[in-house]
Amino acid sequence: MIKEQGKISLRSELKERFIEWCNYSTTHGIPNIARSDSKTVKLIWFVCLSAGSVYCFYSIVTILISFLSFGVLINIEVVEKAPIEFPAVTVCNLNPLDRRYSQSYIDEVLSKHNISHVKDTNRIDINPHTVKYLIKANILADKNLTWQQIRQFGFEIDFMLLTCFYNDKPCNASDFVWVYDFDFGNCFTFNSGNDQKGNKVPIRLMNEPGSDRSFKLELFLGDEFSQGIWMQQSGARVIVHNQSVEALIEAEGKELATNYQTDIGITRTFVSKLEYPYSNCVKNIYSPDGHKSEYFKAMFNILNMTTYRQKNCIRLCVQKFIKDSCGCVDPKLPNIYKSVPYCATLSLLNCISNSRIEYLKKSDECKECPLECDSVDYQLRTSKSRYPTMYYTNYLRYQTDLVSRFPLTTVVSDNHIQKNIVLLNVFYDDLATTYVHEIQEVSADALFGTIGGNLGLFIGMSLLSFVEILEILIEVVLICLKKRRNNNQLILVKPVKF
Repeated sequence: MIKEQGKISLRSELKERFIEWCNYSTTHGIPNIARSDSKTVKLIWFVCLSAGSVYCFYSIVTILISFLSFGVLINIEVVEKAPIEFPAVTVCNLNPLDRRYSQSYIDEVLSKHNISHVKDTNRIDINPHTVKYLIKANILADKNLTWQQIRQFGFEIDFMLLTCFYNDKPCNASDFVWVYDFDFGNCFTFNSGNDQKGNKVPIRLMNEPGSDRSFKLELFLGDEFSQGIWMQQSGARVIVHNQSVEALIEAEGKELATNYQTDIGITRTFVSKLEYPYSNCVKNIYSPDGHKSEYFKAMFNILNMTTYRQKNCIRLCVQKFIKDSCGCVDPKLPNIYKSVPYCATLSLLNCISNSRIEYLKKSDECKECPLECDSVDYQLRTSKSRYPTMYYTNYLRYQTDLVSRFPLTTVVSDNHIQKNIVLLNVFYDDLATTYVHEIQEVSADALFGTIGGNLGLFIGMSLLSFVEILEILIEVVLICLKKRRNNNQLILVKPVKF
């Protein structure tokens, strides 16, 4: 009997405390349900509270799903200021080898591979592209050649440079830094941010847009004697790029045709993406610790690159596939396998070609090359015009500095000049820089703000309302513990029979 009374007493006390809590709750609707004596009014308030709660929690679930989907919005901002940094400009001769200095070595390579009859146009039975690839591969594979000797096989900037002006001020060969490219041999970068000894120098600035305020470069690409007989075209190649990245000349460059002036108007865009979990891009692209990928680390530790680029990483993936398939490495691609020989025979070059085809069939072959989150892109607008005019051609024909670059046996004609020179003009179309930023579609602040707004609007709850819920839960626990302790102290006395 006493235990039953204890249970009733506990139930009554909990009910009494809960009603008291409802009367003083700051949540809208609950006090009205508790205080009203009319069942109809109680029902109305209950329906309103239930409807508000359902819609409120539906809105909260929706915003939570949106937050956890990690969507992004694109924010585009155009900022115009002057002066701004001028990009680096890398130029190459489409002909990678100067026959005046490399012909004897070329003959040795062709003879070694039994294609010495390549000079006989009536007996050509091999693709000129393959011949060129074979020669360049053998040059890199020859351990007896130093980089200085390899450089001497190609065209030097002193030989090619006719005139150079930056913002109407003369520039010269000392303003160019040498870089080597497998496809084009000697290439030269203007405004790289380094001098020829590798020391840092200030990056040049530009104050005005337009073709009159530009980088103008006039190049002599060599006469027919210095051009390779297996070359399929003549001209130059140019790439406009940021100083922080290595120029991918074959992938990103544009060709300059002889007998033309090529104008390149540029605009600059900075792109900034959000990293994980909003994307799989990598934010730290200047350190080998930026990503756990083997290729990522190798670009810094083995190739000595200063900036990660996904395009270079993918080239390493292709290189590994070729190495595993052919047992040698493609001299065209970055090489991190220093102990593996170059593919430098016709059969191995054929293996490279077949391996590239197989690689394209395996879409999931490379999974270790994340996209970089931050990049600088230059949009190029190109146009061409005839160059040089007859007047300027006659002027050049009497310039000793140019005429001396032709063989002594050559009678320099207008045609000789026109088909061997190019003029490049690079300038800003607009000094406005476009900044493309990814921003969170739903930020943490927006998430909590939306949740709080919905709770307050539909059911009148605030942060302190949750404290009230915590309060009643604590009191329920304390009441139960108190009753349990009191029940343990009760002594049941049985009646004594006489």
